[in-house]
Parts: sequence; C-alpha cells; structure tokens
Amino acid sequence: MEVDPNELLAWLKGDGSSERDLQMTALEQLCMLVLMSDNIDRCFEQYKPQLFLPALCDIFNDPLVPTHILEVTARALTYFLDVSVDCAKKITSHSTVIRSMCNCLQVVDIEDRTNKDLAEQIIKVFERLCLRETSSIYEQDGLRYVLEFINNCYSVIHKDSLQSALNVVVKLIGKIDPQNSSTLDQTIESLSNLLLHDDPFVADNALRCFATLADRFSRKNVDPEPLMRYCLKDVLLRSLHHVSKSSTDSSGTHTASNIRGITTNLSVVTGLLSTLCRGSAKVTYDLLRSDLPDALESALCSGDERCVLDTMRFLDLLIVLLFE
Repeated sequence: MEVDPNELLAWLKGDGSSERDLQMTALEQLCMLVLMSDNIDRCFEQYKPQLFLPALCDIFNDPLVPTHILEVTARALTYFLDVSVDCAKKITSHSTVIRSMCNCLQVVDIEDRTNKDLAEQIIKVFERLCLRETSSIYEQDGLRYVLEFINNCYSVIHKDSLQSALNVVVKLIGKIDPQNSSTLDQTIESLSNLLLHDDPFVADNALRCFATLADRFSRKNVDPEPLMRYCLKDVLLRSLHHVSKSSTDSSGTHTASNIRGITTNLSVVTGLLSTLCRGSAKVTYDLLRSDLPDALESALCSGDERCVLDTMRFLDLLIVLLFE
C-alpha cells in the first residue's frame, strides 16, 4: 500500500523520543518502497530523492538518535544508491553527512550487534558513493577512518563488509597526492599493518593498495621510497621466496598462503617492484643489496609459467635500469 509522500517525509523529519516510533516506521516503509519498486522512475516521481535524501542525511546530524535508527537510515541510503547512482551527488552535497558517518565508524562498539550492523552499513554506503563521489569521502578524511576501522575490526566483521571496506580504501588511495598529504605516513603505516595480517585475503588487498599508491607516486613523478619505510620490502622479498612452495597444484594456479607476511599474487608483486624501481634509484640500490637476487632465483624455479614470465619481465627492467 502506497503511503502519502508528504506524511512519510514529515515522519522522517520528526525528532524527540515521542516521535522515534514514527521515524522508524517511515524509514522501514521507505526502504520497502525503494527496494520492492518495479518502476523506480515512478517511485522517484512520488518519493523525490531531492526531498527524501536530505531528510535521511539530516538524521545523522541528530546527536540523540538511537543507533538502530541510524542503521536503518544507512540502509535506506544504500537502497537509493543501488537503484540510481545519480543519488550519490545528492548525498555528498549534504554538508555534514560524510563526516557524521566517519565519526560513527570511529566510535563504533563492535561488540554490540546494532553498532556493528551500523558500521557495516556505512561501509556499504561509502562503497557505492566511491563509484561516483570518491573525492567527497577523501576530502572528509574518510581514508583514515576506514583504515582504522579495518585494522581494529577486520576479524569480527562479515567477509563481504571487509571486502567492501578494502574496495573503498583502494578507491580513496587513488586520490592521494604524494606531494600534499598530511596523513601519508599514517596511511603507509596502516597499510603495512594490513600486509602482515595472517588472513591472505586482507594481505593481498593491502598489496593492491600499495600498487595503487605506487602508481600515484609515479604519475606525480615523486620518489616512492617512503612506501618502503615499514615492512613492504620484506613482504615482497618473502613472497618471491615463497612462490615456489605456493604454486604446487597441478593447474599451476596460485594457492592461498597461511604464512604471515606472504602474498601469493606474484603479478602484483613484480608489478609493484617494477614501479618502485622505475621511480627510485635508492629503492633499486637497496633492493639489489638485499637478498633480491636469491628471491628472484626462487621465483624463477617455481615451475609456474606465469610467475616465471612476470619475474623475467622485472629482471629485464632491472638490467635496463642498471645499464642506464
């Protein structure tokens, strides 16, 4: 049964404990209307996003709003974004909603089920917003908040939420300016911590983030040496050493490693090494005086054709750099 749009909007805007039940009812009905609509254009003619999205965003500004209402509000925003990417701009144009969501991530009590659901739903909103409005989240320091959330909560959130959070980080890192980022070292440290997680799913995604970040340095013609400040070099070399042990199945595909500080995605490893060496004489110098030659020999002896080709491609670049 359709609900009068004006009445629904009035319930959404209600405040005070006496009107929380009406607000919750309005949120649930709005979620159902968007989710179950078989004609979203007609739905949006009645329940105009330009009216309902600001009302939803305003709920995050209410300092007294209960967590369970915030969770349904975030879910409603997710549904709007699912049916129309054009809703992204209307959400990010709200002056405070992104900052309010970031604050929710920062203070989340992950042991509480409702708090956990809220945090995971905010991550889903950010993931969808990043398809169109990555800069809006980055400018509100969203990268720091999402990285902290992953580092603090990765072991207790759902796997799909973890993947969404890592997708957000990869997108946000693509906005970093290495020449003008006050949180660059903090970002590198957080990613380095993720590289050392014993969950290869997390470690491999952290390596993707380093590859994106190295590409940002390259595009700006900035020396990527700061990326090696923590554990990246050790992880890359250990991964090269370990590849011969992790490529043992008959199909020649990479198998997951349970060893801490190892990634089995050798294409990313060699690609990242290439970007680092191409952009920094110091990185190249340090790597050649480490156990890189032994690590490369291990990779070449892996028996995995793709791994050998990737390693040979990197060796070719090293020879060119040496002779230059």
